[in-house]
Amino acid sequence: MDLAFLLGYLLLAGLTFFWARSTAWWVIAIVASISIAGGIENLVISFDVHWTRISLQLLLLIALAVPAALAWLRRGASNWDLRRQALAVFAPAAVLLAFIIILTTRWTAGAAFEHPVSFLIGHSVAEDNAKWLDFTSQVASGHEIVQAIPMGGPLALVMVFVATVMGVFSWIMLGGYNEVAVAANTVVMGQYFLVIIAPLALAPLVEARLRRKGDDRRIPAPFVWLSAIVIAAGNLVAIGYGHLTFQYVVLIAVLWAATFLADIDLRRARLLTSIALVMSVTVWFPLNALSALVLIACAGVIARRIVRRREFDWAAIALLVVTAICVWEPIWSSVSYVIASSPSAAGPAGGGALGVVAGVIFAGLSDSTLFAA
Repeated sequence: MDLAFLLGYLLLAGLTFFWARSTAWWVIAIVASISIAGGIENLVISFDVHWTRISLQLLLLIALAVPAALAWLRRGASNWDLRRQALAVFAPAAVLLAFIIILTTRWTAGAAFEHPVSFLIGHSVAEDNAKWLDFTSQVASGHEIVQAIPMGGPLALVMVFVATVMGVFSWIMLGGYNEVAVAANTVVMGQYFLVIIAPLALAPLVEARLRRKGDDRRIPAPFVWLSAIVIAAGNLVAIGYGHLTFQYVVLIAVLWAATFLADIDLRRARLLTSIALVMSVTVWFPLNALSALVLIACAGVIARRIVRRREFDWAAIALLVVTAICVWEPIWSSVSYVIASSPSAAGPAGGGALGVVAGVIFAGLSDSTLFAA
């Protein structure tokens, strides 16, 4: 079953890229679709409905099928520049893949795939690893996934993809489905997977145009490589601390920033990456304030267009409404947690609404668990 799902994932991703003819469109559409699907997954859990490995794999398949269908509808709309896209994005990703393969097979006492538990023992203080290992162990078991706190839908779907790959590797290398190997390797290899795909977060910059005095140029590939090296190095450092959620959030934030910096031919690109960033609040608690601000800003932009231009973008409105519904519970629960953990809501900042807000901020900053993994 894992092999069938994996082939389906790769086929849909490949068809999306072939029809989109744009790495930026490919990355943004897939990330946005997985983020929205992950938000829905998180929302369903709040209604006491539990997912299983198969249901999550099906959800991921649907999330990948949506961009494929949209790419088919707009096929031929983008210019095909495979050489530049391959050189600027896929070449560094291939180099990182080769580096990770060498690192996990040649620079260790044994192949990392065969000793994932040893890796986790060596990073015993990595709280994030423990939380995700609980999730991946339930995914590997095939039973209902029951957790007191959902682990974050978008990243959970990414980990389901890694678990599917590890399930196939388990059949090939171990002759069967080894739940321990799949659960542990999903966490370990998932961290390295987020390092390998780091250059994809810069895809919008590859298609960005630098306009100056009538000159229209692209950003040179070496500058994209340099940025990819910095991001990949940062994610490699995060592996040492076992902070899987931080690795994911960094990639989403870079994609969001790159989209706003780039002038690419993709309608709603900034909205889609903003939605992906907002959905990250379900993955990493400290982002609740930023996610709320971005959500409000997007709503403000849409409202401004309606008032000034009488422009009703119903697709954008629908996406924003779905996003708001999905993130309302995690944002509200995080705010409630900060208020409940504060000795005094107002504290030294004074009384009134302003004092309450300031007290919450100070309480959150002084609470060491706020920025825990």
